[in-house]
Amino acid sequence: MNRKINLDIRKEEVSLRETDPSKLIVEALQSLKDERMQCVLDKRFNVLGNGVETLESIGKSLGVTRERVRQIEKTALEKLREKERFEVLRPLINSIEKALEVSGKMATKERLFRLVFGKEDSSSKHYASLILALEVGPIFFKSKKKGNLDDHWFLKGAKKENLKKITQVTENIFEEARRPLKEEILLSKIQKISYFKGKDCLSKDALVSYLDICLKFDQNPFGEWGLIAWQEIRPRGIRGKAYLVVRREGKPLHFKEIAKLINRAGFDDKKAYFQTVHNELIKDFRFVLVGRGTYALKEWGFQPGFTKDIIINVLKKAQKPLSKEEILKRVLKQRLVQKNTIILNLQGTKRIIETSDSKYRLARD
Repeated sequence: MNRKINLDIRKEEVSLRETDPSKLIVEALQSLKDERMQCVLDKRFNVLGNGVETLESIGKSLGVTRERVRQIEKTALEKLREKERFEVLRPLINSIEKALEVSGKMATKERLFRLVFGKEDSSSKHYASLILALEVGPIFFKSKKKGNLDDHWFLKGAKKENLKKITQVTENIFEEARRPLKEEILLSKIQKISYFKGKDCLSKDALVSYLDICLKFDQNPFGEWGLIAWQEIRPRGIRGKAYLVVRREGKPLHFKEIAKLINRAGFDDKKAYFQTVHNELIKDFRFVLVGRGTYALKEWGFQPGFTKDIIINVLKKAQKPLSKEEILKRVLKQRLVQKNTIILNLQGTKRIIETSDSKYRLARD
């Protein structure tokens, strides 16, 4: 799942304003003069938007070995670091540096892309510009994916021990809470840990960046953080997504509305269709069909069964005869049906008997 993190930092501190980064990269590449270097960097970093190619693929098109392609790439990057060419890329590199600074000196490339360009689409040429600038910038260092930590970039002076501690603390918080937490609540709990008192890693943007690096945690489309194993964070299939949106709404919903909410939430690029949602929920024990096409959560106290089953259960719990009005009132708390439907279900069954004073009770076994 793509993480949609709320970035509240002031964009003017980080963004490139009206500068087109892809033009900066093209200008820097053109200054190399060597066509093979230009070709290799274009194909390795998707500069012109034609896709990223492997060393082997590029080698075949150029008639050289993959090792030779690697050498050409290395030489080309070194040339881009030379003063004259580096100055062309400085606006982009400065923006990335600022983005890393506000992120506690560490961030994933996806987060940096959102911060610098304000976009989510990593297929754009701007994304290629970011990756190439990160490789060229001598102040940027890369940490490869290891254990529970994702690939990320950092500046000199980044304190990796803070990242490790925040990961441990956050896991403990989730184990205690046993449910997803809103971002502001989670950050507040982390900031109260005595270990972090007086440390410079406590800004909201830094903490969120550290959470983003840790692969144990994720954020759902509703801004809640939790463990990736939780259905509320990474729901699996239509049923999981439906459960999350219905629980969030806090009231029974028609299956068409549930499908619309799933699609609006943007869990992934899979569309939820009306009939598919209906077919899946009717088989899911967590949901109760409480009206025509309308579902509620069983955990809210709704009981499964037909209207007649609900009436019988109401009379069982009452342990005394009830008037028609009392039955209607109690059944309507469980089912979204017409009153006439309930009245019809009071009749024509041997299990329910009308008393002489016009009340209803269960027949004795």
